[in-house]
Amino acid sequence: MEYPERLAGLLDQIEGELKRLDLWEGRPPPAEAFRSPNPFCFDTMSIPQWLQWVFVPRMRETLAMSVPLAAPSRITPAVELYFADISGDEGNLVVLLQEFDALMPDPDNC
Repeated sequence: MEYPERLAGLLDQIEGELKRLDLWEGRPPPAEAFRSPNPFCFDTMSIPQWLQWVFVPRMRETLAMSVPLAAPSRITPAVELYFADISGDEGNLVVLLQEFDALMPDPDNC
C-alpha cells in the first residue's frame, strides 16, 4: 500500500474509533473555537473535538491535494495527556495516532 493510502486508511480508522468511543459530535464547535492560536486549539476544544473538526479534515484535504507532508507529527503525547485522567477504552485511538505519527516524515532523519 502506498504512503498516501496508508495515511488515508489511518484517518478512516481514527474517525471510526472516535465514533466507537462516542466522541464524534454532530455539530462543530463555534467558529471562534477554530481561531485559537494554540496547538491543538487546547483552549477552545477538547482533543476529540480537535481530531474531528481540525486534524482529520485538514489531513484529508492535504492528501487530496497531494501536498507533501513535511512536518513531523507529534499528536500522540497530547492525546495521551488528555486521556490520562479519563478511565476509558481509548487505547486503540492512541495506538492509531502513534501509527500516524510514525508514518509522518521526520526532517531530523532525512
